[in-house]
Amino acid sequence: MLRWIMLLLLPSSLLAAPLRINFPVNDRHNDAFFQQLALNALMADGQTLQVRNVPIPRHKRVYLLLEKGDIDVYWMLATPERDKQFIRVNIPLTNGLIGQRVLLIPPGTEGRFAHIRTLEQLQRSGLTAGLGSGWRDVAIWKYNQLPVYVHEGEWSDLFTLLASRSRGVDYFPRGAFEVLDEVVAHPTLTIEPNVLLTYPQDFYFYVNPKRPELAQALQRALAKAMKDGSHARLYQQFFGQVAQKLQLAERTRIPLGLPPD
Repeated sequence: MLRWIMLLLLPSSLLAAPLRINFPVNDRHNDAFFQQLALNALMADGQTLQVRNVPIPRHKRVYLLLEKGDIDVYWMLATPERDKQFIRVNIPLTNGLIGQRVLLIPPGTEGRFAHIRTLEQLQRSGLTAGLGSGWRDVAIWKYNQLPVYVHEGEWSDLFTLLASRSRGVDYFPRGAFEVLDEVVAHPTLTIEPNVLLTYPQDFYFYVNPKRPELAQALQRALAKAMKDGSHARLYQQFFGQVAQKLQLAERTRIPLGLPPD
């Protein structure tokens, strides 16, 4: 059952009205970074929180819950549509790591990517990316004239489609911070060892438009977390080994252009 959890941070004589949050939770390791970052930053800023934990299925389109007010905040990639629909807390959260894309591929197909060193070579290769409907990446791939299959169903089906080589999908581009967990969860896939697609992109907290006070509190708290080093420490705890494990510095970097908003 859902319940309200009161976190008392100050002596009772100093307490203001608590900041109530319908807060999304799930068991994904990477999501724990965003969950801890938001709550830790608010508490460090002296906020008294009244948190209602709302379990989120792993692949549910949470922006629908955010739109309805079932949850008050969620971390998402920035898009013009989301900026119009929600309040963006304008502090990037992963140091651009989500915009460094490595490729999940079926084992044994590494040779199809071995010659690729430039965007032009990737365009001419005919290799097709699998992406989810409504993703910002779809516009980026099309803008860069890269073949793409857009899956209209549950986006997590793309792992199965790729492993079975269905729908002409040759690779699934994934953010550097998430792919290590995903390849463990999907052992029928492997990480292509050489290519790194890059473009400016990051996660931001988005807040239900009816909760401007929450957005303001997060903006202030996260700015302090960036300044005092607590964001950097949490980032290192979760993602400090990513660059080394994926050998990002040794990969062939292929910058992608961004379409105009």
